[in-house]
Amino acid sequence: MKFALAVREVGGTIEENIEGILSSIRHAAARGAELVLFSEASLTGLRLTDDPRRDLALGVSIGGAELTRIGGAAREARFHVALGFLERDGHTLYDSAVLFGPTGERLLIYRRLSPGWQARGADPESYGRGAGFTYCDCALGRLGFLICGDLFEDALVAQAAHAHLNLLLFPFARSRSKSGFTQAAWQAEEWPHYAARLERMGAAALMVNHLDREEPRYFGGAWLVDARGKVVGHRPIGRKGLTIADLPAERRGPGVC
Repeated sequence: MKFALAVREVGGTIEENIEGILSSIRHAAARGAELVLFSEASLTGLRLTDDPRRDLALGVSIGGAELTRIGGAAREARFHVALGFLERDGHTLYDSAVLFGPTGERLLIYRRLSPGWQARGADPESYGRGAGFTYCDCALGRLGFLICGDLFEDALVAQAAHAHLNLLLFPFARSRSKSGFTQAAWQAEEWPHYAARLERMGAAALMVNHLDREEPRYFGGAWLVDARGKVVGHRPIGRKGLTIADLPAERRGPGVC
């Protein structure tokens, strides 16, 4: 089974991001993939100011026109689409992710639980967190999300392991203040920490890191990792575009297939 990792350079407007996402969906489906994963906040960007009045305007609603268009593209391509976005629900902003199925339905909505995207002391009425780990059973098996810092929360990793996922969908936004971050630096300094956390779950993982045109500290990169912890496909640091990688069923996790 083929999966697509889409590293897009997130732009300044939601409309621009939607057009790029729709283009990537069409290309991934045409190349025979069953699912495409985009990064954390790939639809809306992650340029938070820690001012609730401004930040709330960055979000989109679950039932809004923006996500409806992406669900329609999933239906048109008969294809699974997973992406991160800032979600506006009333007067509260969430760091969320959604999985669309091949008929355009929302199979799974997940709200990040770890607080790393929020300012210290952020008002919980303005910047929310999810209620717990969730997953879904679909044609691709048992799938669940973690977002960015969730992977380093022991209780969440334990819940994900207990769910016996086939695939973990992991959109994230890892950044570095140091300029010129390289693939070699990622491999030596960062990857061992991620690999150790993934190993606890026993599931294959699709990982896409945020890449932002105006925020160079987000360095991109994408990885498809099998249930044994072996990287079977990746897109190098800093390179936008689409990577397609094959993952046989026996190299996914032990969940429902």
